[in-house]
Amino acid sequence: MTQASLKSFLEEIKKLYTNIDLFMLNLKKKLRLIIALQISPEEALLALQEERAFEKNRRRAENFYFAPSRSQKTFKWLFLDDVNLQKLKDYEAIIVQTSEEKYQAYIKLDRELKAGEYPEVARQVVRVFEADKAVVDEYHLRRLPSFFNTKYNPPYLVSWWKKVGRPLKIQAHAPTLRRWKKILTPQTGGGVCLERKTWHQFYSPTAPSYSEVDFAFACYLLKLGYQPEQVKDILRQESPQLPKRHHNVEDYLNRTLQAALRRVYGFHNLS
Repeated sequence: MTQASLKSFLEEIKKLYTNIDLFMLNLKKKLRLIIALQISPEEALLALQEERAFEKNRRRAENFYFAPSRSQKTFKWLFLDDVNLQKLKDYEAIIVQTSEEKYQAYIKLDRELKAGEYPEVARQVVRVFEADKAVVDEYHLRRLPSFFNTKYNPPYLVSWWKKVGRPLKIQAHAPTLRRWKKILTPQTGGGVCLERKTWHQFYSPTAPSYSEVDFAFACYLLKLGYQPEQVKDILRQESPQLPKRHHNVEDYLNRTLQAALRRVYGFHNLS
């Protein structure tokens, strides 16, 4: 992994962000130093060279990161940390491998997000892609390829690649009791709903059982356009104490989804 690879990466980042900020972190001392603010990605490589960043990374175990500058107010790509790589297989993305088993990703969206709506979208997306739930802000620090990740012994050389696929569809539903009944057909392409009710908003002390709430919630999500696997992932996250309630969680979720698909669409194919 060479400086040429970093240059290629920054050329890709130029398509995502107009300006970026550069940082140097000493993980042992818990210090963060600003290298440069509000510079173009093209200028970043020169700034890192002037900082002797590669030497400091090798000899002093300094780590180097970047983030979009605060002047960036719109985003066509969404950043994910510690993402499940298998979940990205169908989508256009830039992948950064930060260790043997950990990945960061920039996933392309089908429309531009404003800074104010970015965190809410990110909260939904991290569930779908099993990414770090704490990383939902648009200005989070991101690792730079071609540097060693010194959190590990031996240090791990960070790499990157770009994969082709489709953009992630972002749907702008605002479900209410009046409106959700009008959404009768699923959206194609595996979209993600910006605003939706949670499992707990379906729960009532008078509900016959948690399973009845799971079923009603699954029907609701299907009507909003969520794909069956996405519905199962959401139920895993939000339905209380699933492992205690059901010995075989996967079988229970499959049966719940089959029943919900029959109710909503008249079939039960989970593929």
